[in-house]
Amino acid sequence: MSGMLTINEIFHSIQGESTYAGAPCVFVRLTACDLRCTWCDTPYAFTEGRKRTVAEVVEAVAAFGCALVEITGGEPLLQDDVYPLMTELRTRGLTVLVETGGHISVDRVPDGVVKIIDVKCPASGESARNHWPNLDLLGPADEVKFVVADRADYEFARGVLERHRLAARCAAVLFSPVYGVLAPPDLAAWILADKLPVRLQLQVHKYIWGLMPGASDPPRKAVVLLSGGLDSCTAAAMAKAEGFELYALTVAYGQRHAAELDAARRVAGALAVARHIELRIDLSAFGGSSLTGSGAVPRDRAIGEAGVPSTYVPARNTVFLSLALAWAEALGATDIVIGVNAVDYSGYPDCRPAFIEAFERTAALATKAGVEGARFRVHAPLIGMTKGEIIRRGLALGLDYGLTSSCYDPGPGGAPCGHCDSCALRAKGFADAGVPDPLEGDTSRSPRP
Repeated sequence: MSGMLTINEIFHSIQGESTYAGAPCVFVRLTACDLRCTWCDTPYAFTEGRKRTVAEVVEAVAAFGCALVEITGGEPLLQDDVYPLMTELRTRGLTVLVETGGHISVDRVPDGVVKIIDVKCPASGESARNHWPNLDLLGPADEVKFVVADRADYEFARGVLERHRLAARCAAVLFSPVYGVLAPPDLAAWILADKLPVRLQLQVHKYIWGLMPGASDPPRKAVVLLSGGLDSCTAAAMAKAEGFELYALTVAYGQRHAAELDAARRVAGALAVARHIELRIDLSAFGGSSLTGSGAVPRDRAIGEAGVPSTYVPARNTVFLSLALAWAEALGATDIVIGVNAVDYSGYPDCRPAFIEAFERTAALATKAGVEGARFRVHAPLIGMTKGEIIRRGLALGLDYGLTSSCYDPGPGGAPCGHCDSCALRAKGFADAGVPDPLEGDTSRSPRP
């Protein structure tokens, strides 16, 4: 089995949005989506994920011992190697569902795979993207789903149902109310009044697990590790844009660049976090890093130079994530945000996708909430982005990078040295983004010689 996929998550749960609803199911969620539906409840799947071979994915699915598997996203059909994955799962004798947004042709989906096509209604903001020839490719086992937010969406769905004779083309047509927006009794009444040959479909998984806040419910809480640097600021802003209520944790770990603590306070204020805790854990007592001791910080190294530099703080992100996990569990939250990056970074081993995935497994085993069924997620939205891409994303969110501090060896007033690894990466990022660094024009923090 050849091929490589970017996988957001693989997990065992209850199928919630098809005629298979209520059945135990293994979900394979692929990363990336080129739609932005207004009611989307998995925006973390737009960018978060790690590379896995088709063989690794098949074995991960098989380990659950479940006969039903759904491939979803994001938009799973954006990745070419999803097709050999579906074929291999079928050869294992599994019932395979693929849920697609309906804007990409399903003509390559292998025979025997159940297609669940999500036709976008106007309130989604993406109805113009529907690929109507897909409805001609429906088979007797396939299903069509309409997520309905209001009466206008209902009328749109009814028109598509009738014009394309969907009830005669496929196994089921599903009308699903947007959770927390359209009351199920209202949609039920419309279906009954018009005698439509459809099935009312509630999003069962949301009622079971409470994964999506209703319109009147409070937003989900997320603990964000906020160092005061460019990356953590951007990751926090992205989480806020996705609707999370932010609880910012800044760790004073004995670092020599204490200017970042002031930056973290500035960023926390600008993002209007719900609460900001500064926790003092003095890792300088252990030594082992030029950031926590008196040793010289490396200067003028080539970007991408091999080896782990002396600025690595032993197990720092493991310690930080453990503290964030403890606070998250105390808050009743299951989401943690960290701004690690595995593309433009200084060679630290605790910035890699494998580490993030391993910590999620640790969280499930090490906490009361985890052993009782809670699924902790460590969101690392920057992990696959270049520094230039990170900066462009932050600017699009309205961030003021003049509030941040990146330097490993700042001078009085937080003046960046302009020579350490972090300064070099920051300078390259702003150059790649094609915009000036606001710190370069800050005369109160002019670069050190």
